[in-house]
Amino acid sequence: ERRMAPPLVMPCCACGTASYRLSFQGLWTRELHPTQWPTQSGLLHWTNLIGVSHSGEYMIYHEGGLASQAVQSICTYGDSTVLGQDLRRANVWPHLKSVIRERGMWGEREMNETRTAMFAVNNTHHLLSMVTMMGPSTDWCTGVSALDMCVAQNCTWQQKREVDLYAWDAGVKMGNTYQPPLGQDERLDVPEPIRGITADWPPGNPFTPGRPVARLTLERVRPTHDWQCPTEPMPGVKSAQMGKNAGGSGDSGSDGSGGGSSARRNKKRLGGGGSSGDGTSPLDDPSLAQMATFLCITSQWTPWSRCSVTCGVGYKRRTRVMEVNRKNELCRHVKLLDKQSCEGRKRTCDYSAKCSLLPWSDWSTCNATCSRAGVQRRARLFARAEEREDCMMGDRRRGGENETGGEGRMQGMSGRRRRRPRTVLP
Repeated sequence: ERRMAPPLVMPCCACGTASYRLSFQGLWTRELHPTQWPTQSGLLHWTNLIGVSHSGEYMIYHEGGLASQAVQSICTYGDSTVLGQDLRRANVWPHLKSVIRERGMWGEREMNETRTAMFAVNNTHHLLSMVTMMGPSTDWCTGVSALDMCVAQNCTWQQKREVDLYAWDAGVKMGNTYQPPLGQDERLDVPEPIRGITADWPPGNPFTPGRPVARLTLERVRPTHDWQCPTEPMPGVKSAQMGKNAGGSGDSGSDGSGGGSSARRNKKRLGGGGSSGDGTSPLDDPSLAQMATFLCITSQWTPWSRCSVTCGVGYKRRTRVMEVNRKNELCRHVKLLDKQSCEGRKRTCDYSAKCSLLPWSDWSTCNATCSRAGVQRRARLFARAEEREDCMMGDRRRGGENETGGEGRMQGMSGRRRRRPRTVLP
């Protein structure tokens, strides 16, 4: 399919800085779009709204173009982390004026609620772009791209504008319904251009033809008169700066709804999440943490293990397994191993005796890379390295390696690795 070029951006001759109130109202409801309406109302959601006012040198997305990694992350599993990181890059933020980020809507009761935010524009950064994912879906989003707030004909700012929003497909996955059967929602080998969902495409889609899924209302708050030219944005506008305000999953303060504490509550309940490499996890986002409770069903935690040491400070652990994985991109971040520090029977350890051994190391990562059984290893050292030769010699005279059960301690052979075959599925 032929890709389309980004829209042409006309110069703006309006003066000063205009501040706007953005209102997003969901119209994706059972009454307006009844076909194939999801039976599990708890899965219905709009993910966090994220957007920017910007110059023509930057685009979040445009219809007919390929979705960036940031847009793919949002539209496939609602994660705005990548876009938040992109907006903080040194080569991007000069093209941004302000940042929009508001919490999403969860459950059928909230689907037609309204979310509001402030943004600002000037004659070099007079475009508005915003995106949010609608779920459950394979890769469906809605939003606006490079919406011009400038009235070039008379060099003023638009007073008020209403925009009906329709669903579009990010071109990442197969599927023409909210929750395709297993195997019919595979990732495409070659991504397709972003394309609006219509009455004819994709065939059999659930949206009522001609009816929007949301409405965006943009009202100018300042200047109150066209002839005024204020130089600064109004309070409440989040100005874009490198490394700040850019709406990644860790930016909970912009919700205005206690999102940070919600994220911490969800993270504790989920046992945290796997790191994405930069210390962040999609599950730090309260909306994604809530999504995981429906899409990533785990077993109950096992009881805590015994403390790993008999003296000093060690750790105890517990595990759980993933029983239902409806969205691997999200579920792989759900923590299945939990550790907690603990004290042994003695608060301090006595290593004065000859051949004393230090505590065991942690178990290594499983050496299997697929669904076959693998091996984990752990090791421990002599308290005094200079005793190693004598202690190992004495162990050989006693008949080789002596191991005890329980915690798998090794007597007299510290410093070597001990193989402990375990059925571990990575």
